[in-house]
Amino acid sequence: MLLQQEREEEEDGADAEAAADGEWHEVVLLPREVLRESPSRRLGVPEAVERRHRIFGCELIQEAGILLRQPQVVMATAQTLFHRFFYRRALTSETAQDPPVFPPGKAPRVFLFDAFTVAMGCVFLASKLEEKPRAPRDVIFVFHHMCRRRRSLPPSLLEVTSSRYHDLREALLTIEKYVLKELGFGFYNVMDHPHKFILYYIKTLGGTPELAQRAWNYLNDSLRLDCCVRFRAELIACAALYMAARDLRVKLPDSPPWYGLFGCSLAEIKRVGNAILSLYHQQDEE
Repeated sequence: MLLQQEREEEEDGADAEAAADGEWHEVVLLPREVLRESPSRRLGVPEAVERRHRIFGCELIQEAGILLRQPQVVMATAQTLFHRFFYRRALTSETAQDPPVFPPGKAPRVFLFDAFTVAMGCVFLASKLEEKPRAPRDVIFVFHHMCRRRRSLPPSLLEVTSSRYHDLREALLTIEKYVLKELGFGFYNVMDHPHKFILYYIKTLGGTPELAQRAWNYLNDSLRLDCCVRFRAELIACAALYMAARDLRVKLPDSPPWYGLFGCSLAEIKRVGNAILSLYHQQDEE
């Protein structure tokens, strides 16, 4: 049921798109030295703390997209923007990273790149990129609602004339500008989602709707991690399919191996699968 709308939108063009994409569309993955030393870690933020903030921000994006009734591609784009932004900026103040020049007589404003604010800006920008725009007011209302719920506060209407609304709107538009600037105002070579491959792969292998749903769920979970900047979208899709097949005890072709058809190796698939599984292990520990 969850996949029905997405299937109708993507399945018609998935065959040709997936086959042609590898020929002329290559997404830039981050090099190892950047992955090892993110801006946050260079400024003293522990790796575990940064990881928790990334997961928290992506969970906000997924929940906000559902409340805004956006298709999954908007949430996937927003989470990709979120991960890539935090490999350009740190979870700290603007003045600690890039001291701006202020006009005489104007006091500097310390702007924090916290997960909540950046997630809000990424949802707003992704809605535009995927041609499913939402008004700033709608995005602000949703994030205000989520903020109050996480603080165990009762629902409350946010007046558009209030200082709280003004601050959130200013933060939303500021983050949008920062994301655009840090990613070079171009998204073609930094955006590729495994969701567009998974339906094509399962259709090719004659998989069931249950297999497709389970693999789709794994793809959604993988977005909470920075897999999108570490691995190719085709590889992430194969890893989700591999994990779903093991869960449901579905035997996939092995003579020749099915993953070879999609340009992946078993070692690569297991590497991505272990990364996704680490998310569940962390949740169990917490």
